[in-house]
Amino acid sequence: MLTIAGVTGRTGSAVAESLLARGAKLRVLLRAREAGERWRSRGAQIAVVDLQDQAALTAALGDSEGMFALLPEDLKVPDVHGHRRRMADALAASVRSARVPHVVFLTELSQHAPRRLLDLLAAS
Repeated sequence: MLTIAGVTGRTGSAVAESLLARGAKLRVLLRAREAGERWRSRGAQIAVVDLQDQAALTAALGDSEGMFALLPEDLKVPDVHGHRRRMADALAASVRSARVPHVVFLTELSQHAPRRLLDLLAAS
């Protein structure tokens, strides 16, 4: 079983589509159940989780042989860096707890953020 977070975006959905086309068993992590039908109809398992909820993530990662995670970016939250850090920390702890042997972990902030924001994040 492979677990994918970020399937509602371009990169995560491309990864999931490619793996499904190859017959891989997938579990997709979603923030909202409504986004799941597309993946359920293709044979993927669905887990609705908050990427800051370590317990829910650990449960969702059960029996995973690998995980692909692309952190969703929300530039509207008051503390962008703290929000990303909490997701990253929860994911890292969950991967360790669930003993997931293979992980690809990405963030997309650098592709969309203004240069000044990136400088501020790097300085903190």
